[in-house]
Amino acid sequence: MATYKSAAVNSGLMPDLALAGVILVRTGTLTIGDEIGTTYVTADDALQMVPVPEGAQIIDVQVHIDSAPTSPGAQLDVGDGGDTNRYFADIVIPTQSRRFGYLTQMGAGFNKIYNTNDTIDIVPVCIIDSGHTLSMNVWYKMQGSIADEV
Repeated sequence: MATYKSAAVNSGLMPDLALAGVILVRTGTLTIGDEIGTTYVTADDALQMVPVPEGAQIIDVQVHIDSAPTSPGAQLDVGDGGDTNRYFADIVIPTQSRRFGYLTQMGAGFNKIYNTNDTIDIVPVCIIDSGHTLSMNVWYKMQGSIADEV
């Protein structure tokens, strides 16, 4: 299993506001090929897409892939260092460009609060070959910004 990092992860955590009601969005994009130094990624490789800081409470995760890989059984998991499919498990990648939104799933990651810095990752369940671009948007707020929140 190899680990590959998007430019967002390589740039590190950004200063995060803890103001009441402020929703933050972080975006990560990764193209298989020269950008990450390999012509393909395999099942169980970790594609670290978006860094999340300690205290972040996840509101939504969206994943986009430009088209299906040629590998049979093209699927993805989306999770983090503690649970590789916390947000999505076995997303079947269609043949056309497609976006997947977490709010329609309401799985184990709903309102997840991170107590340490982590990354939101894509873990392929297949081979994804060169030229495919994966993107991720993560919406979150910093826990503790409103006195009466859970």
